Amino acid sequence: MKHILLFFIILFSSQISYCQEELGQSEVKCIYNYSFQPWENDTTSIEDDYVLVFNKDHSLFTPLKAHERSVFWQQQNASIANLMSVNSKDAGLEFSSANCYLNIYKNYQENYSEFIHSSNTTLVNYMFTESKSDLIWNITEEMDTIQNYLCYKATTQYGKYDIVAWFTPEIPHSDGPHAFWGLPGLIVKLYDSKHIHNFLLKSVENYDTYAIKISGIIRYISTRKEKDVPKIIKNANKLLDKGYSLVPEIYLDTKVKPIEDNSPENINAIKLKYILYDNSLFKFNTQNSQ
Repeated sequence: MKHILLFFIILFSSQISYCQEELGQSEVKCIYNYSFQPWENDTTSIEDDYVLVFNKDHSLFTPLKAHERSVFWQQQNASIANLMSVNSKDAGLEFSSANCYLNIYKNYQENYSEFIHSSNTTLVNYMFTESKSDLIWNITEEMDTIQNYLCYKATTQYGKYDIVAWFTPEIPHSDGPHAFWGLPGLIVKLYDSKHIHNFLLKSVENYDTYAIKISGIIRYISTRKEKDVPKIIKNANKLLDKGYSLVPEIYLDTKVKPIEDNSPENINAIKLKYILYDNSLFKFNTQNSQ
């Protein structure tokens, strides 16, 4: 039995390595804090840290904890011995999986962003692209000092949100958190006009030890497209409101079961489990009703 298991581990790990698209070594790492108010008429917020790594051709924006796990496996070189012997909890890599497979890749040469999300604990996997030209920035003359950088204010429209960004020419790199880029300097602070979504740069450092990659396997299983996702999220939330449970890929299962504890408090708690996932597509979504 052990030999059979070892065979499949070798086969699977070799396929993972083979299916990865190399985008070059990183040059810079930025850490952003993302905070979000999930409920209407409620100032309660949740937050998480995200990483933006980039080189001259590409960037990757992903949750910090997911990045840490990726760094760990790159350091281990995904050897068979380590795959069998290392427990991610023991390595200090335990984290919430509700948002751990969100990846936003930006291709500087071809001017598009690629959203890829895949996880066995979220409502739906998806993959789609956005053009850089979709973001039409209005750069103002307003200035402010933010995080010790001299910043300039710019505005744009993103889905249902009026976006305000503060960028600094002191870091002459035209990128920023989430899907936002295209300004003459790094985005230091970004939020919508109602402060529902807020990004703030925490740190910037040189970072040439990480290989930026796209997993071909994740691309393969992330089959749902941009237009499908809002409807699936909406239907899933309706099921929760009616007291039915969710499964990871709800569109594959027609036999949903009632939730044992269908109190509003428990339903809200379940919604929060998926809330950062929902907001990886926040341009399609508004705040949730309690």
